[in-house]
Amino acid sequence: SGSYLALAGSFRQRANAEALVRRLQKKGYTEAELSLFNKGAYATVLVGRFETHAEAQTRVAALKKDGVDAYIQKKRAAQAQ
Repeated sequence: SGSYLALAGSFRQRANAEALVRRLQKKGYTEAELSLFNKGAYATVLVGRFETHAEAQTRVAALKKDGVDAYIQKKRAAQAQ
């Protein structure tokens, strides 16, 4: 429901995204989930939705500290969940 998404990767192969979700959940990021974007062309690993950029940045910093490349994406109005 937040305007900012913490993402840990986007893959054409769904299996790669599923593997990353499992890895993140084992590290304690229980909210990690797979979301499909671009009409299913990309399997994206979502690690949280946040109301503010600062909240999302805190999550991204934690992910990076755990060795996970992550970034923030501002949710677009027509973006599928």
